[in-house]
Amino acid sequence: APGGNVDRLNNTLSLMGKSGVIVAINGKRTRLDAEALVQMLAAMPEGNLQRIELINNPPASYDADGDGGVINLVLIENDERGVNGQLNVVGGYGQRGKYGASGNFNWKRGGLHLFGNFSTDHNHTNQDFELRSRIQYPNQQLDSRQDNRRPAYIGMHSGRIGADLELGAKASWSTFVAGSLRRWDLANARASTDYFVPFSNIDRIELTSQEINNTDHYMVSNHFTYRFNTDQKLSVDYDYLSYFIDNPTNYQSLTFRAGETESSRFESTKEPPLRFHVARVDYEAP
Repeated sequence: APGGNVDRLNNTLSLMGKSGVIVAINGKRTRLDAEALVQMLAAMPEGNLQRIELINNPPASYDADGDGGVINLVLIENDERGVNGQLNVVGGYGQRGKYGASGNFNWKRGGLHLFGNFSTDHNHTNQDFELRSRIQYPNQQLDSRQDNRRPAYIGMHSGRIGADLELGAKASWSTFVAGSLRRWDLANARASTDYFVPFSNIDRIELTSQEINNTDHYMVSNHFTYRFNTDQKLSVDYDYLSYFIDNPTNYQSLTFRAGETESSRFESTKEPPLRFHVARVDYEAP
């Protein structure tokens, strides 16, 4: 989208060069942290988007922290009555297999609308690289070569299911449950560094690592609207959000020094659960 920028390295969004951007879906703000938000956008099928609205000057209905603007993603909604939907399947191969699927459905009858969408993406990849370096010291030149072999798996899965209900001529209620799962698995990665001129008597360092970084996010959202007349409206929102991160890491290092071998091991884990309740009441009048 013109003026919009995604920084995948730092997991940030900007609009016309300004940070602090709010992302909304069908006018409803998504309350996600930066990393989870970028992951959700990456997993969202392009076929589910009708248009992208860029709002440089957010109206008062959005929170003040969105001074960078609002990116509103308008999803495709079929106005036909009955049941309709679509399913997409993709696959490919680049060193290792990559495949996925996405789909959506709609069901409408009277004042009730049921909807849902999902996407799943599996990416088996090799994050291999080599690094050669030369460092000149006053009395020594150090040449080294680092070889990294990293067979990684990246999985992105998301889904959303909900309902819109018309409660008479003036009131409406909408609710949905959404979730996203990110899977990142680095199994038996190996990195070796060779020093062609021994540095501090070190000839070679071998590092074996295993790392899992999984992020789960779930959200329940409710929105109630009552229109007193064409100029007056009352809106009530309640959201429940849950995050869980599972990040165990295991490193084992072997250092070869002057015919001797030293071994060391490092283990860490991170499992922070985060839960939020967000409520909001908004009254609009001329």
